[in-house]
Amino acid sequence: MSNHWKLTSLVLSMAIGLGLALMFVAAQRQAGRQDAALALLAAVDRVDRQLAQASREFGIAVGDYLSDPDSEDLEIVRQAHRTLRNSVDRALQTVSRLEAPDSTHGEALITAQRRFVLVQRRIIRADFGRLVDRLEDDDLDPAAQRAATDEVTQRAFAATEQGFAQVASTREAFAKEFAIQLSVIQ
Repeated sequence: MSNHWKLTSLVLSMAIGLGLALMFVAAQRQAGRQDAALALLAAVDRVDRQLAQASREFGIAVGDYLSDPDSEDLEIVRQAHRTLRNSVDRALQTVSRLEAPDSTHGEALITAQRRFVLVQRRIIRADFGRLVDRLEDDDLDPAAQRAATDEVTQRAFAATEQGFAQVASTREAFAKEFAIQLSVIQ
């Protein structure tokens, strides 16, 4: 074989090797981005689930108290409210530490989730705090306490629904960018 063919074969081998190495690096980078995207979606989902569970427990405690008011049930309501406040504070800390992978929608997802948690924090601290105060008010009859509870609950539900819709649409765009089916995460 002539030197010309040897040199051509060597150059072609190096080019093929370099091309394969670049493809491997690109695939590894994409796999890393995909893993980071899955981790972000899982973290956002965990935050939502923790808040939902604490809210559910608070709602049950309030419902139990309203059905048969006594001081023991009122203390359970207070404890459930403290737990809910701690839960939203932890959620905010978690969301503040999240990092988006290199993507078009990652930062938007974190921003939407943070806004949602901030709305939840306001509801839990202010609205639910006033609700607990009304339940503690001995001058209010049970009907007035139920009416106050219904009013706060409806307002909280509307704000939560609106905020979660924004998070859900951003989450869908982010998942679509990485070809992730959200049903797998949820």
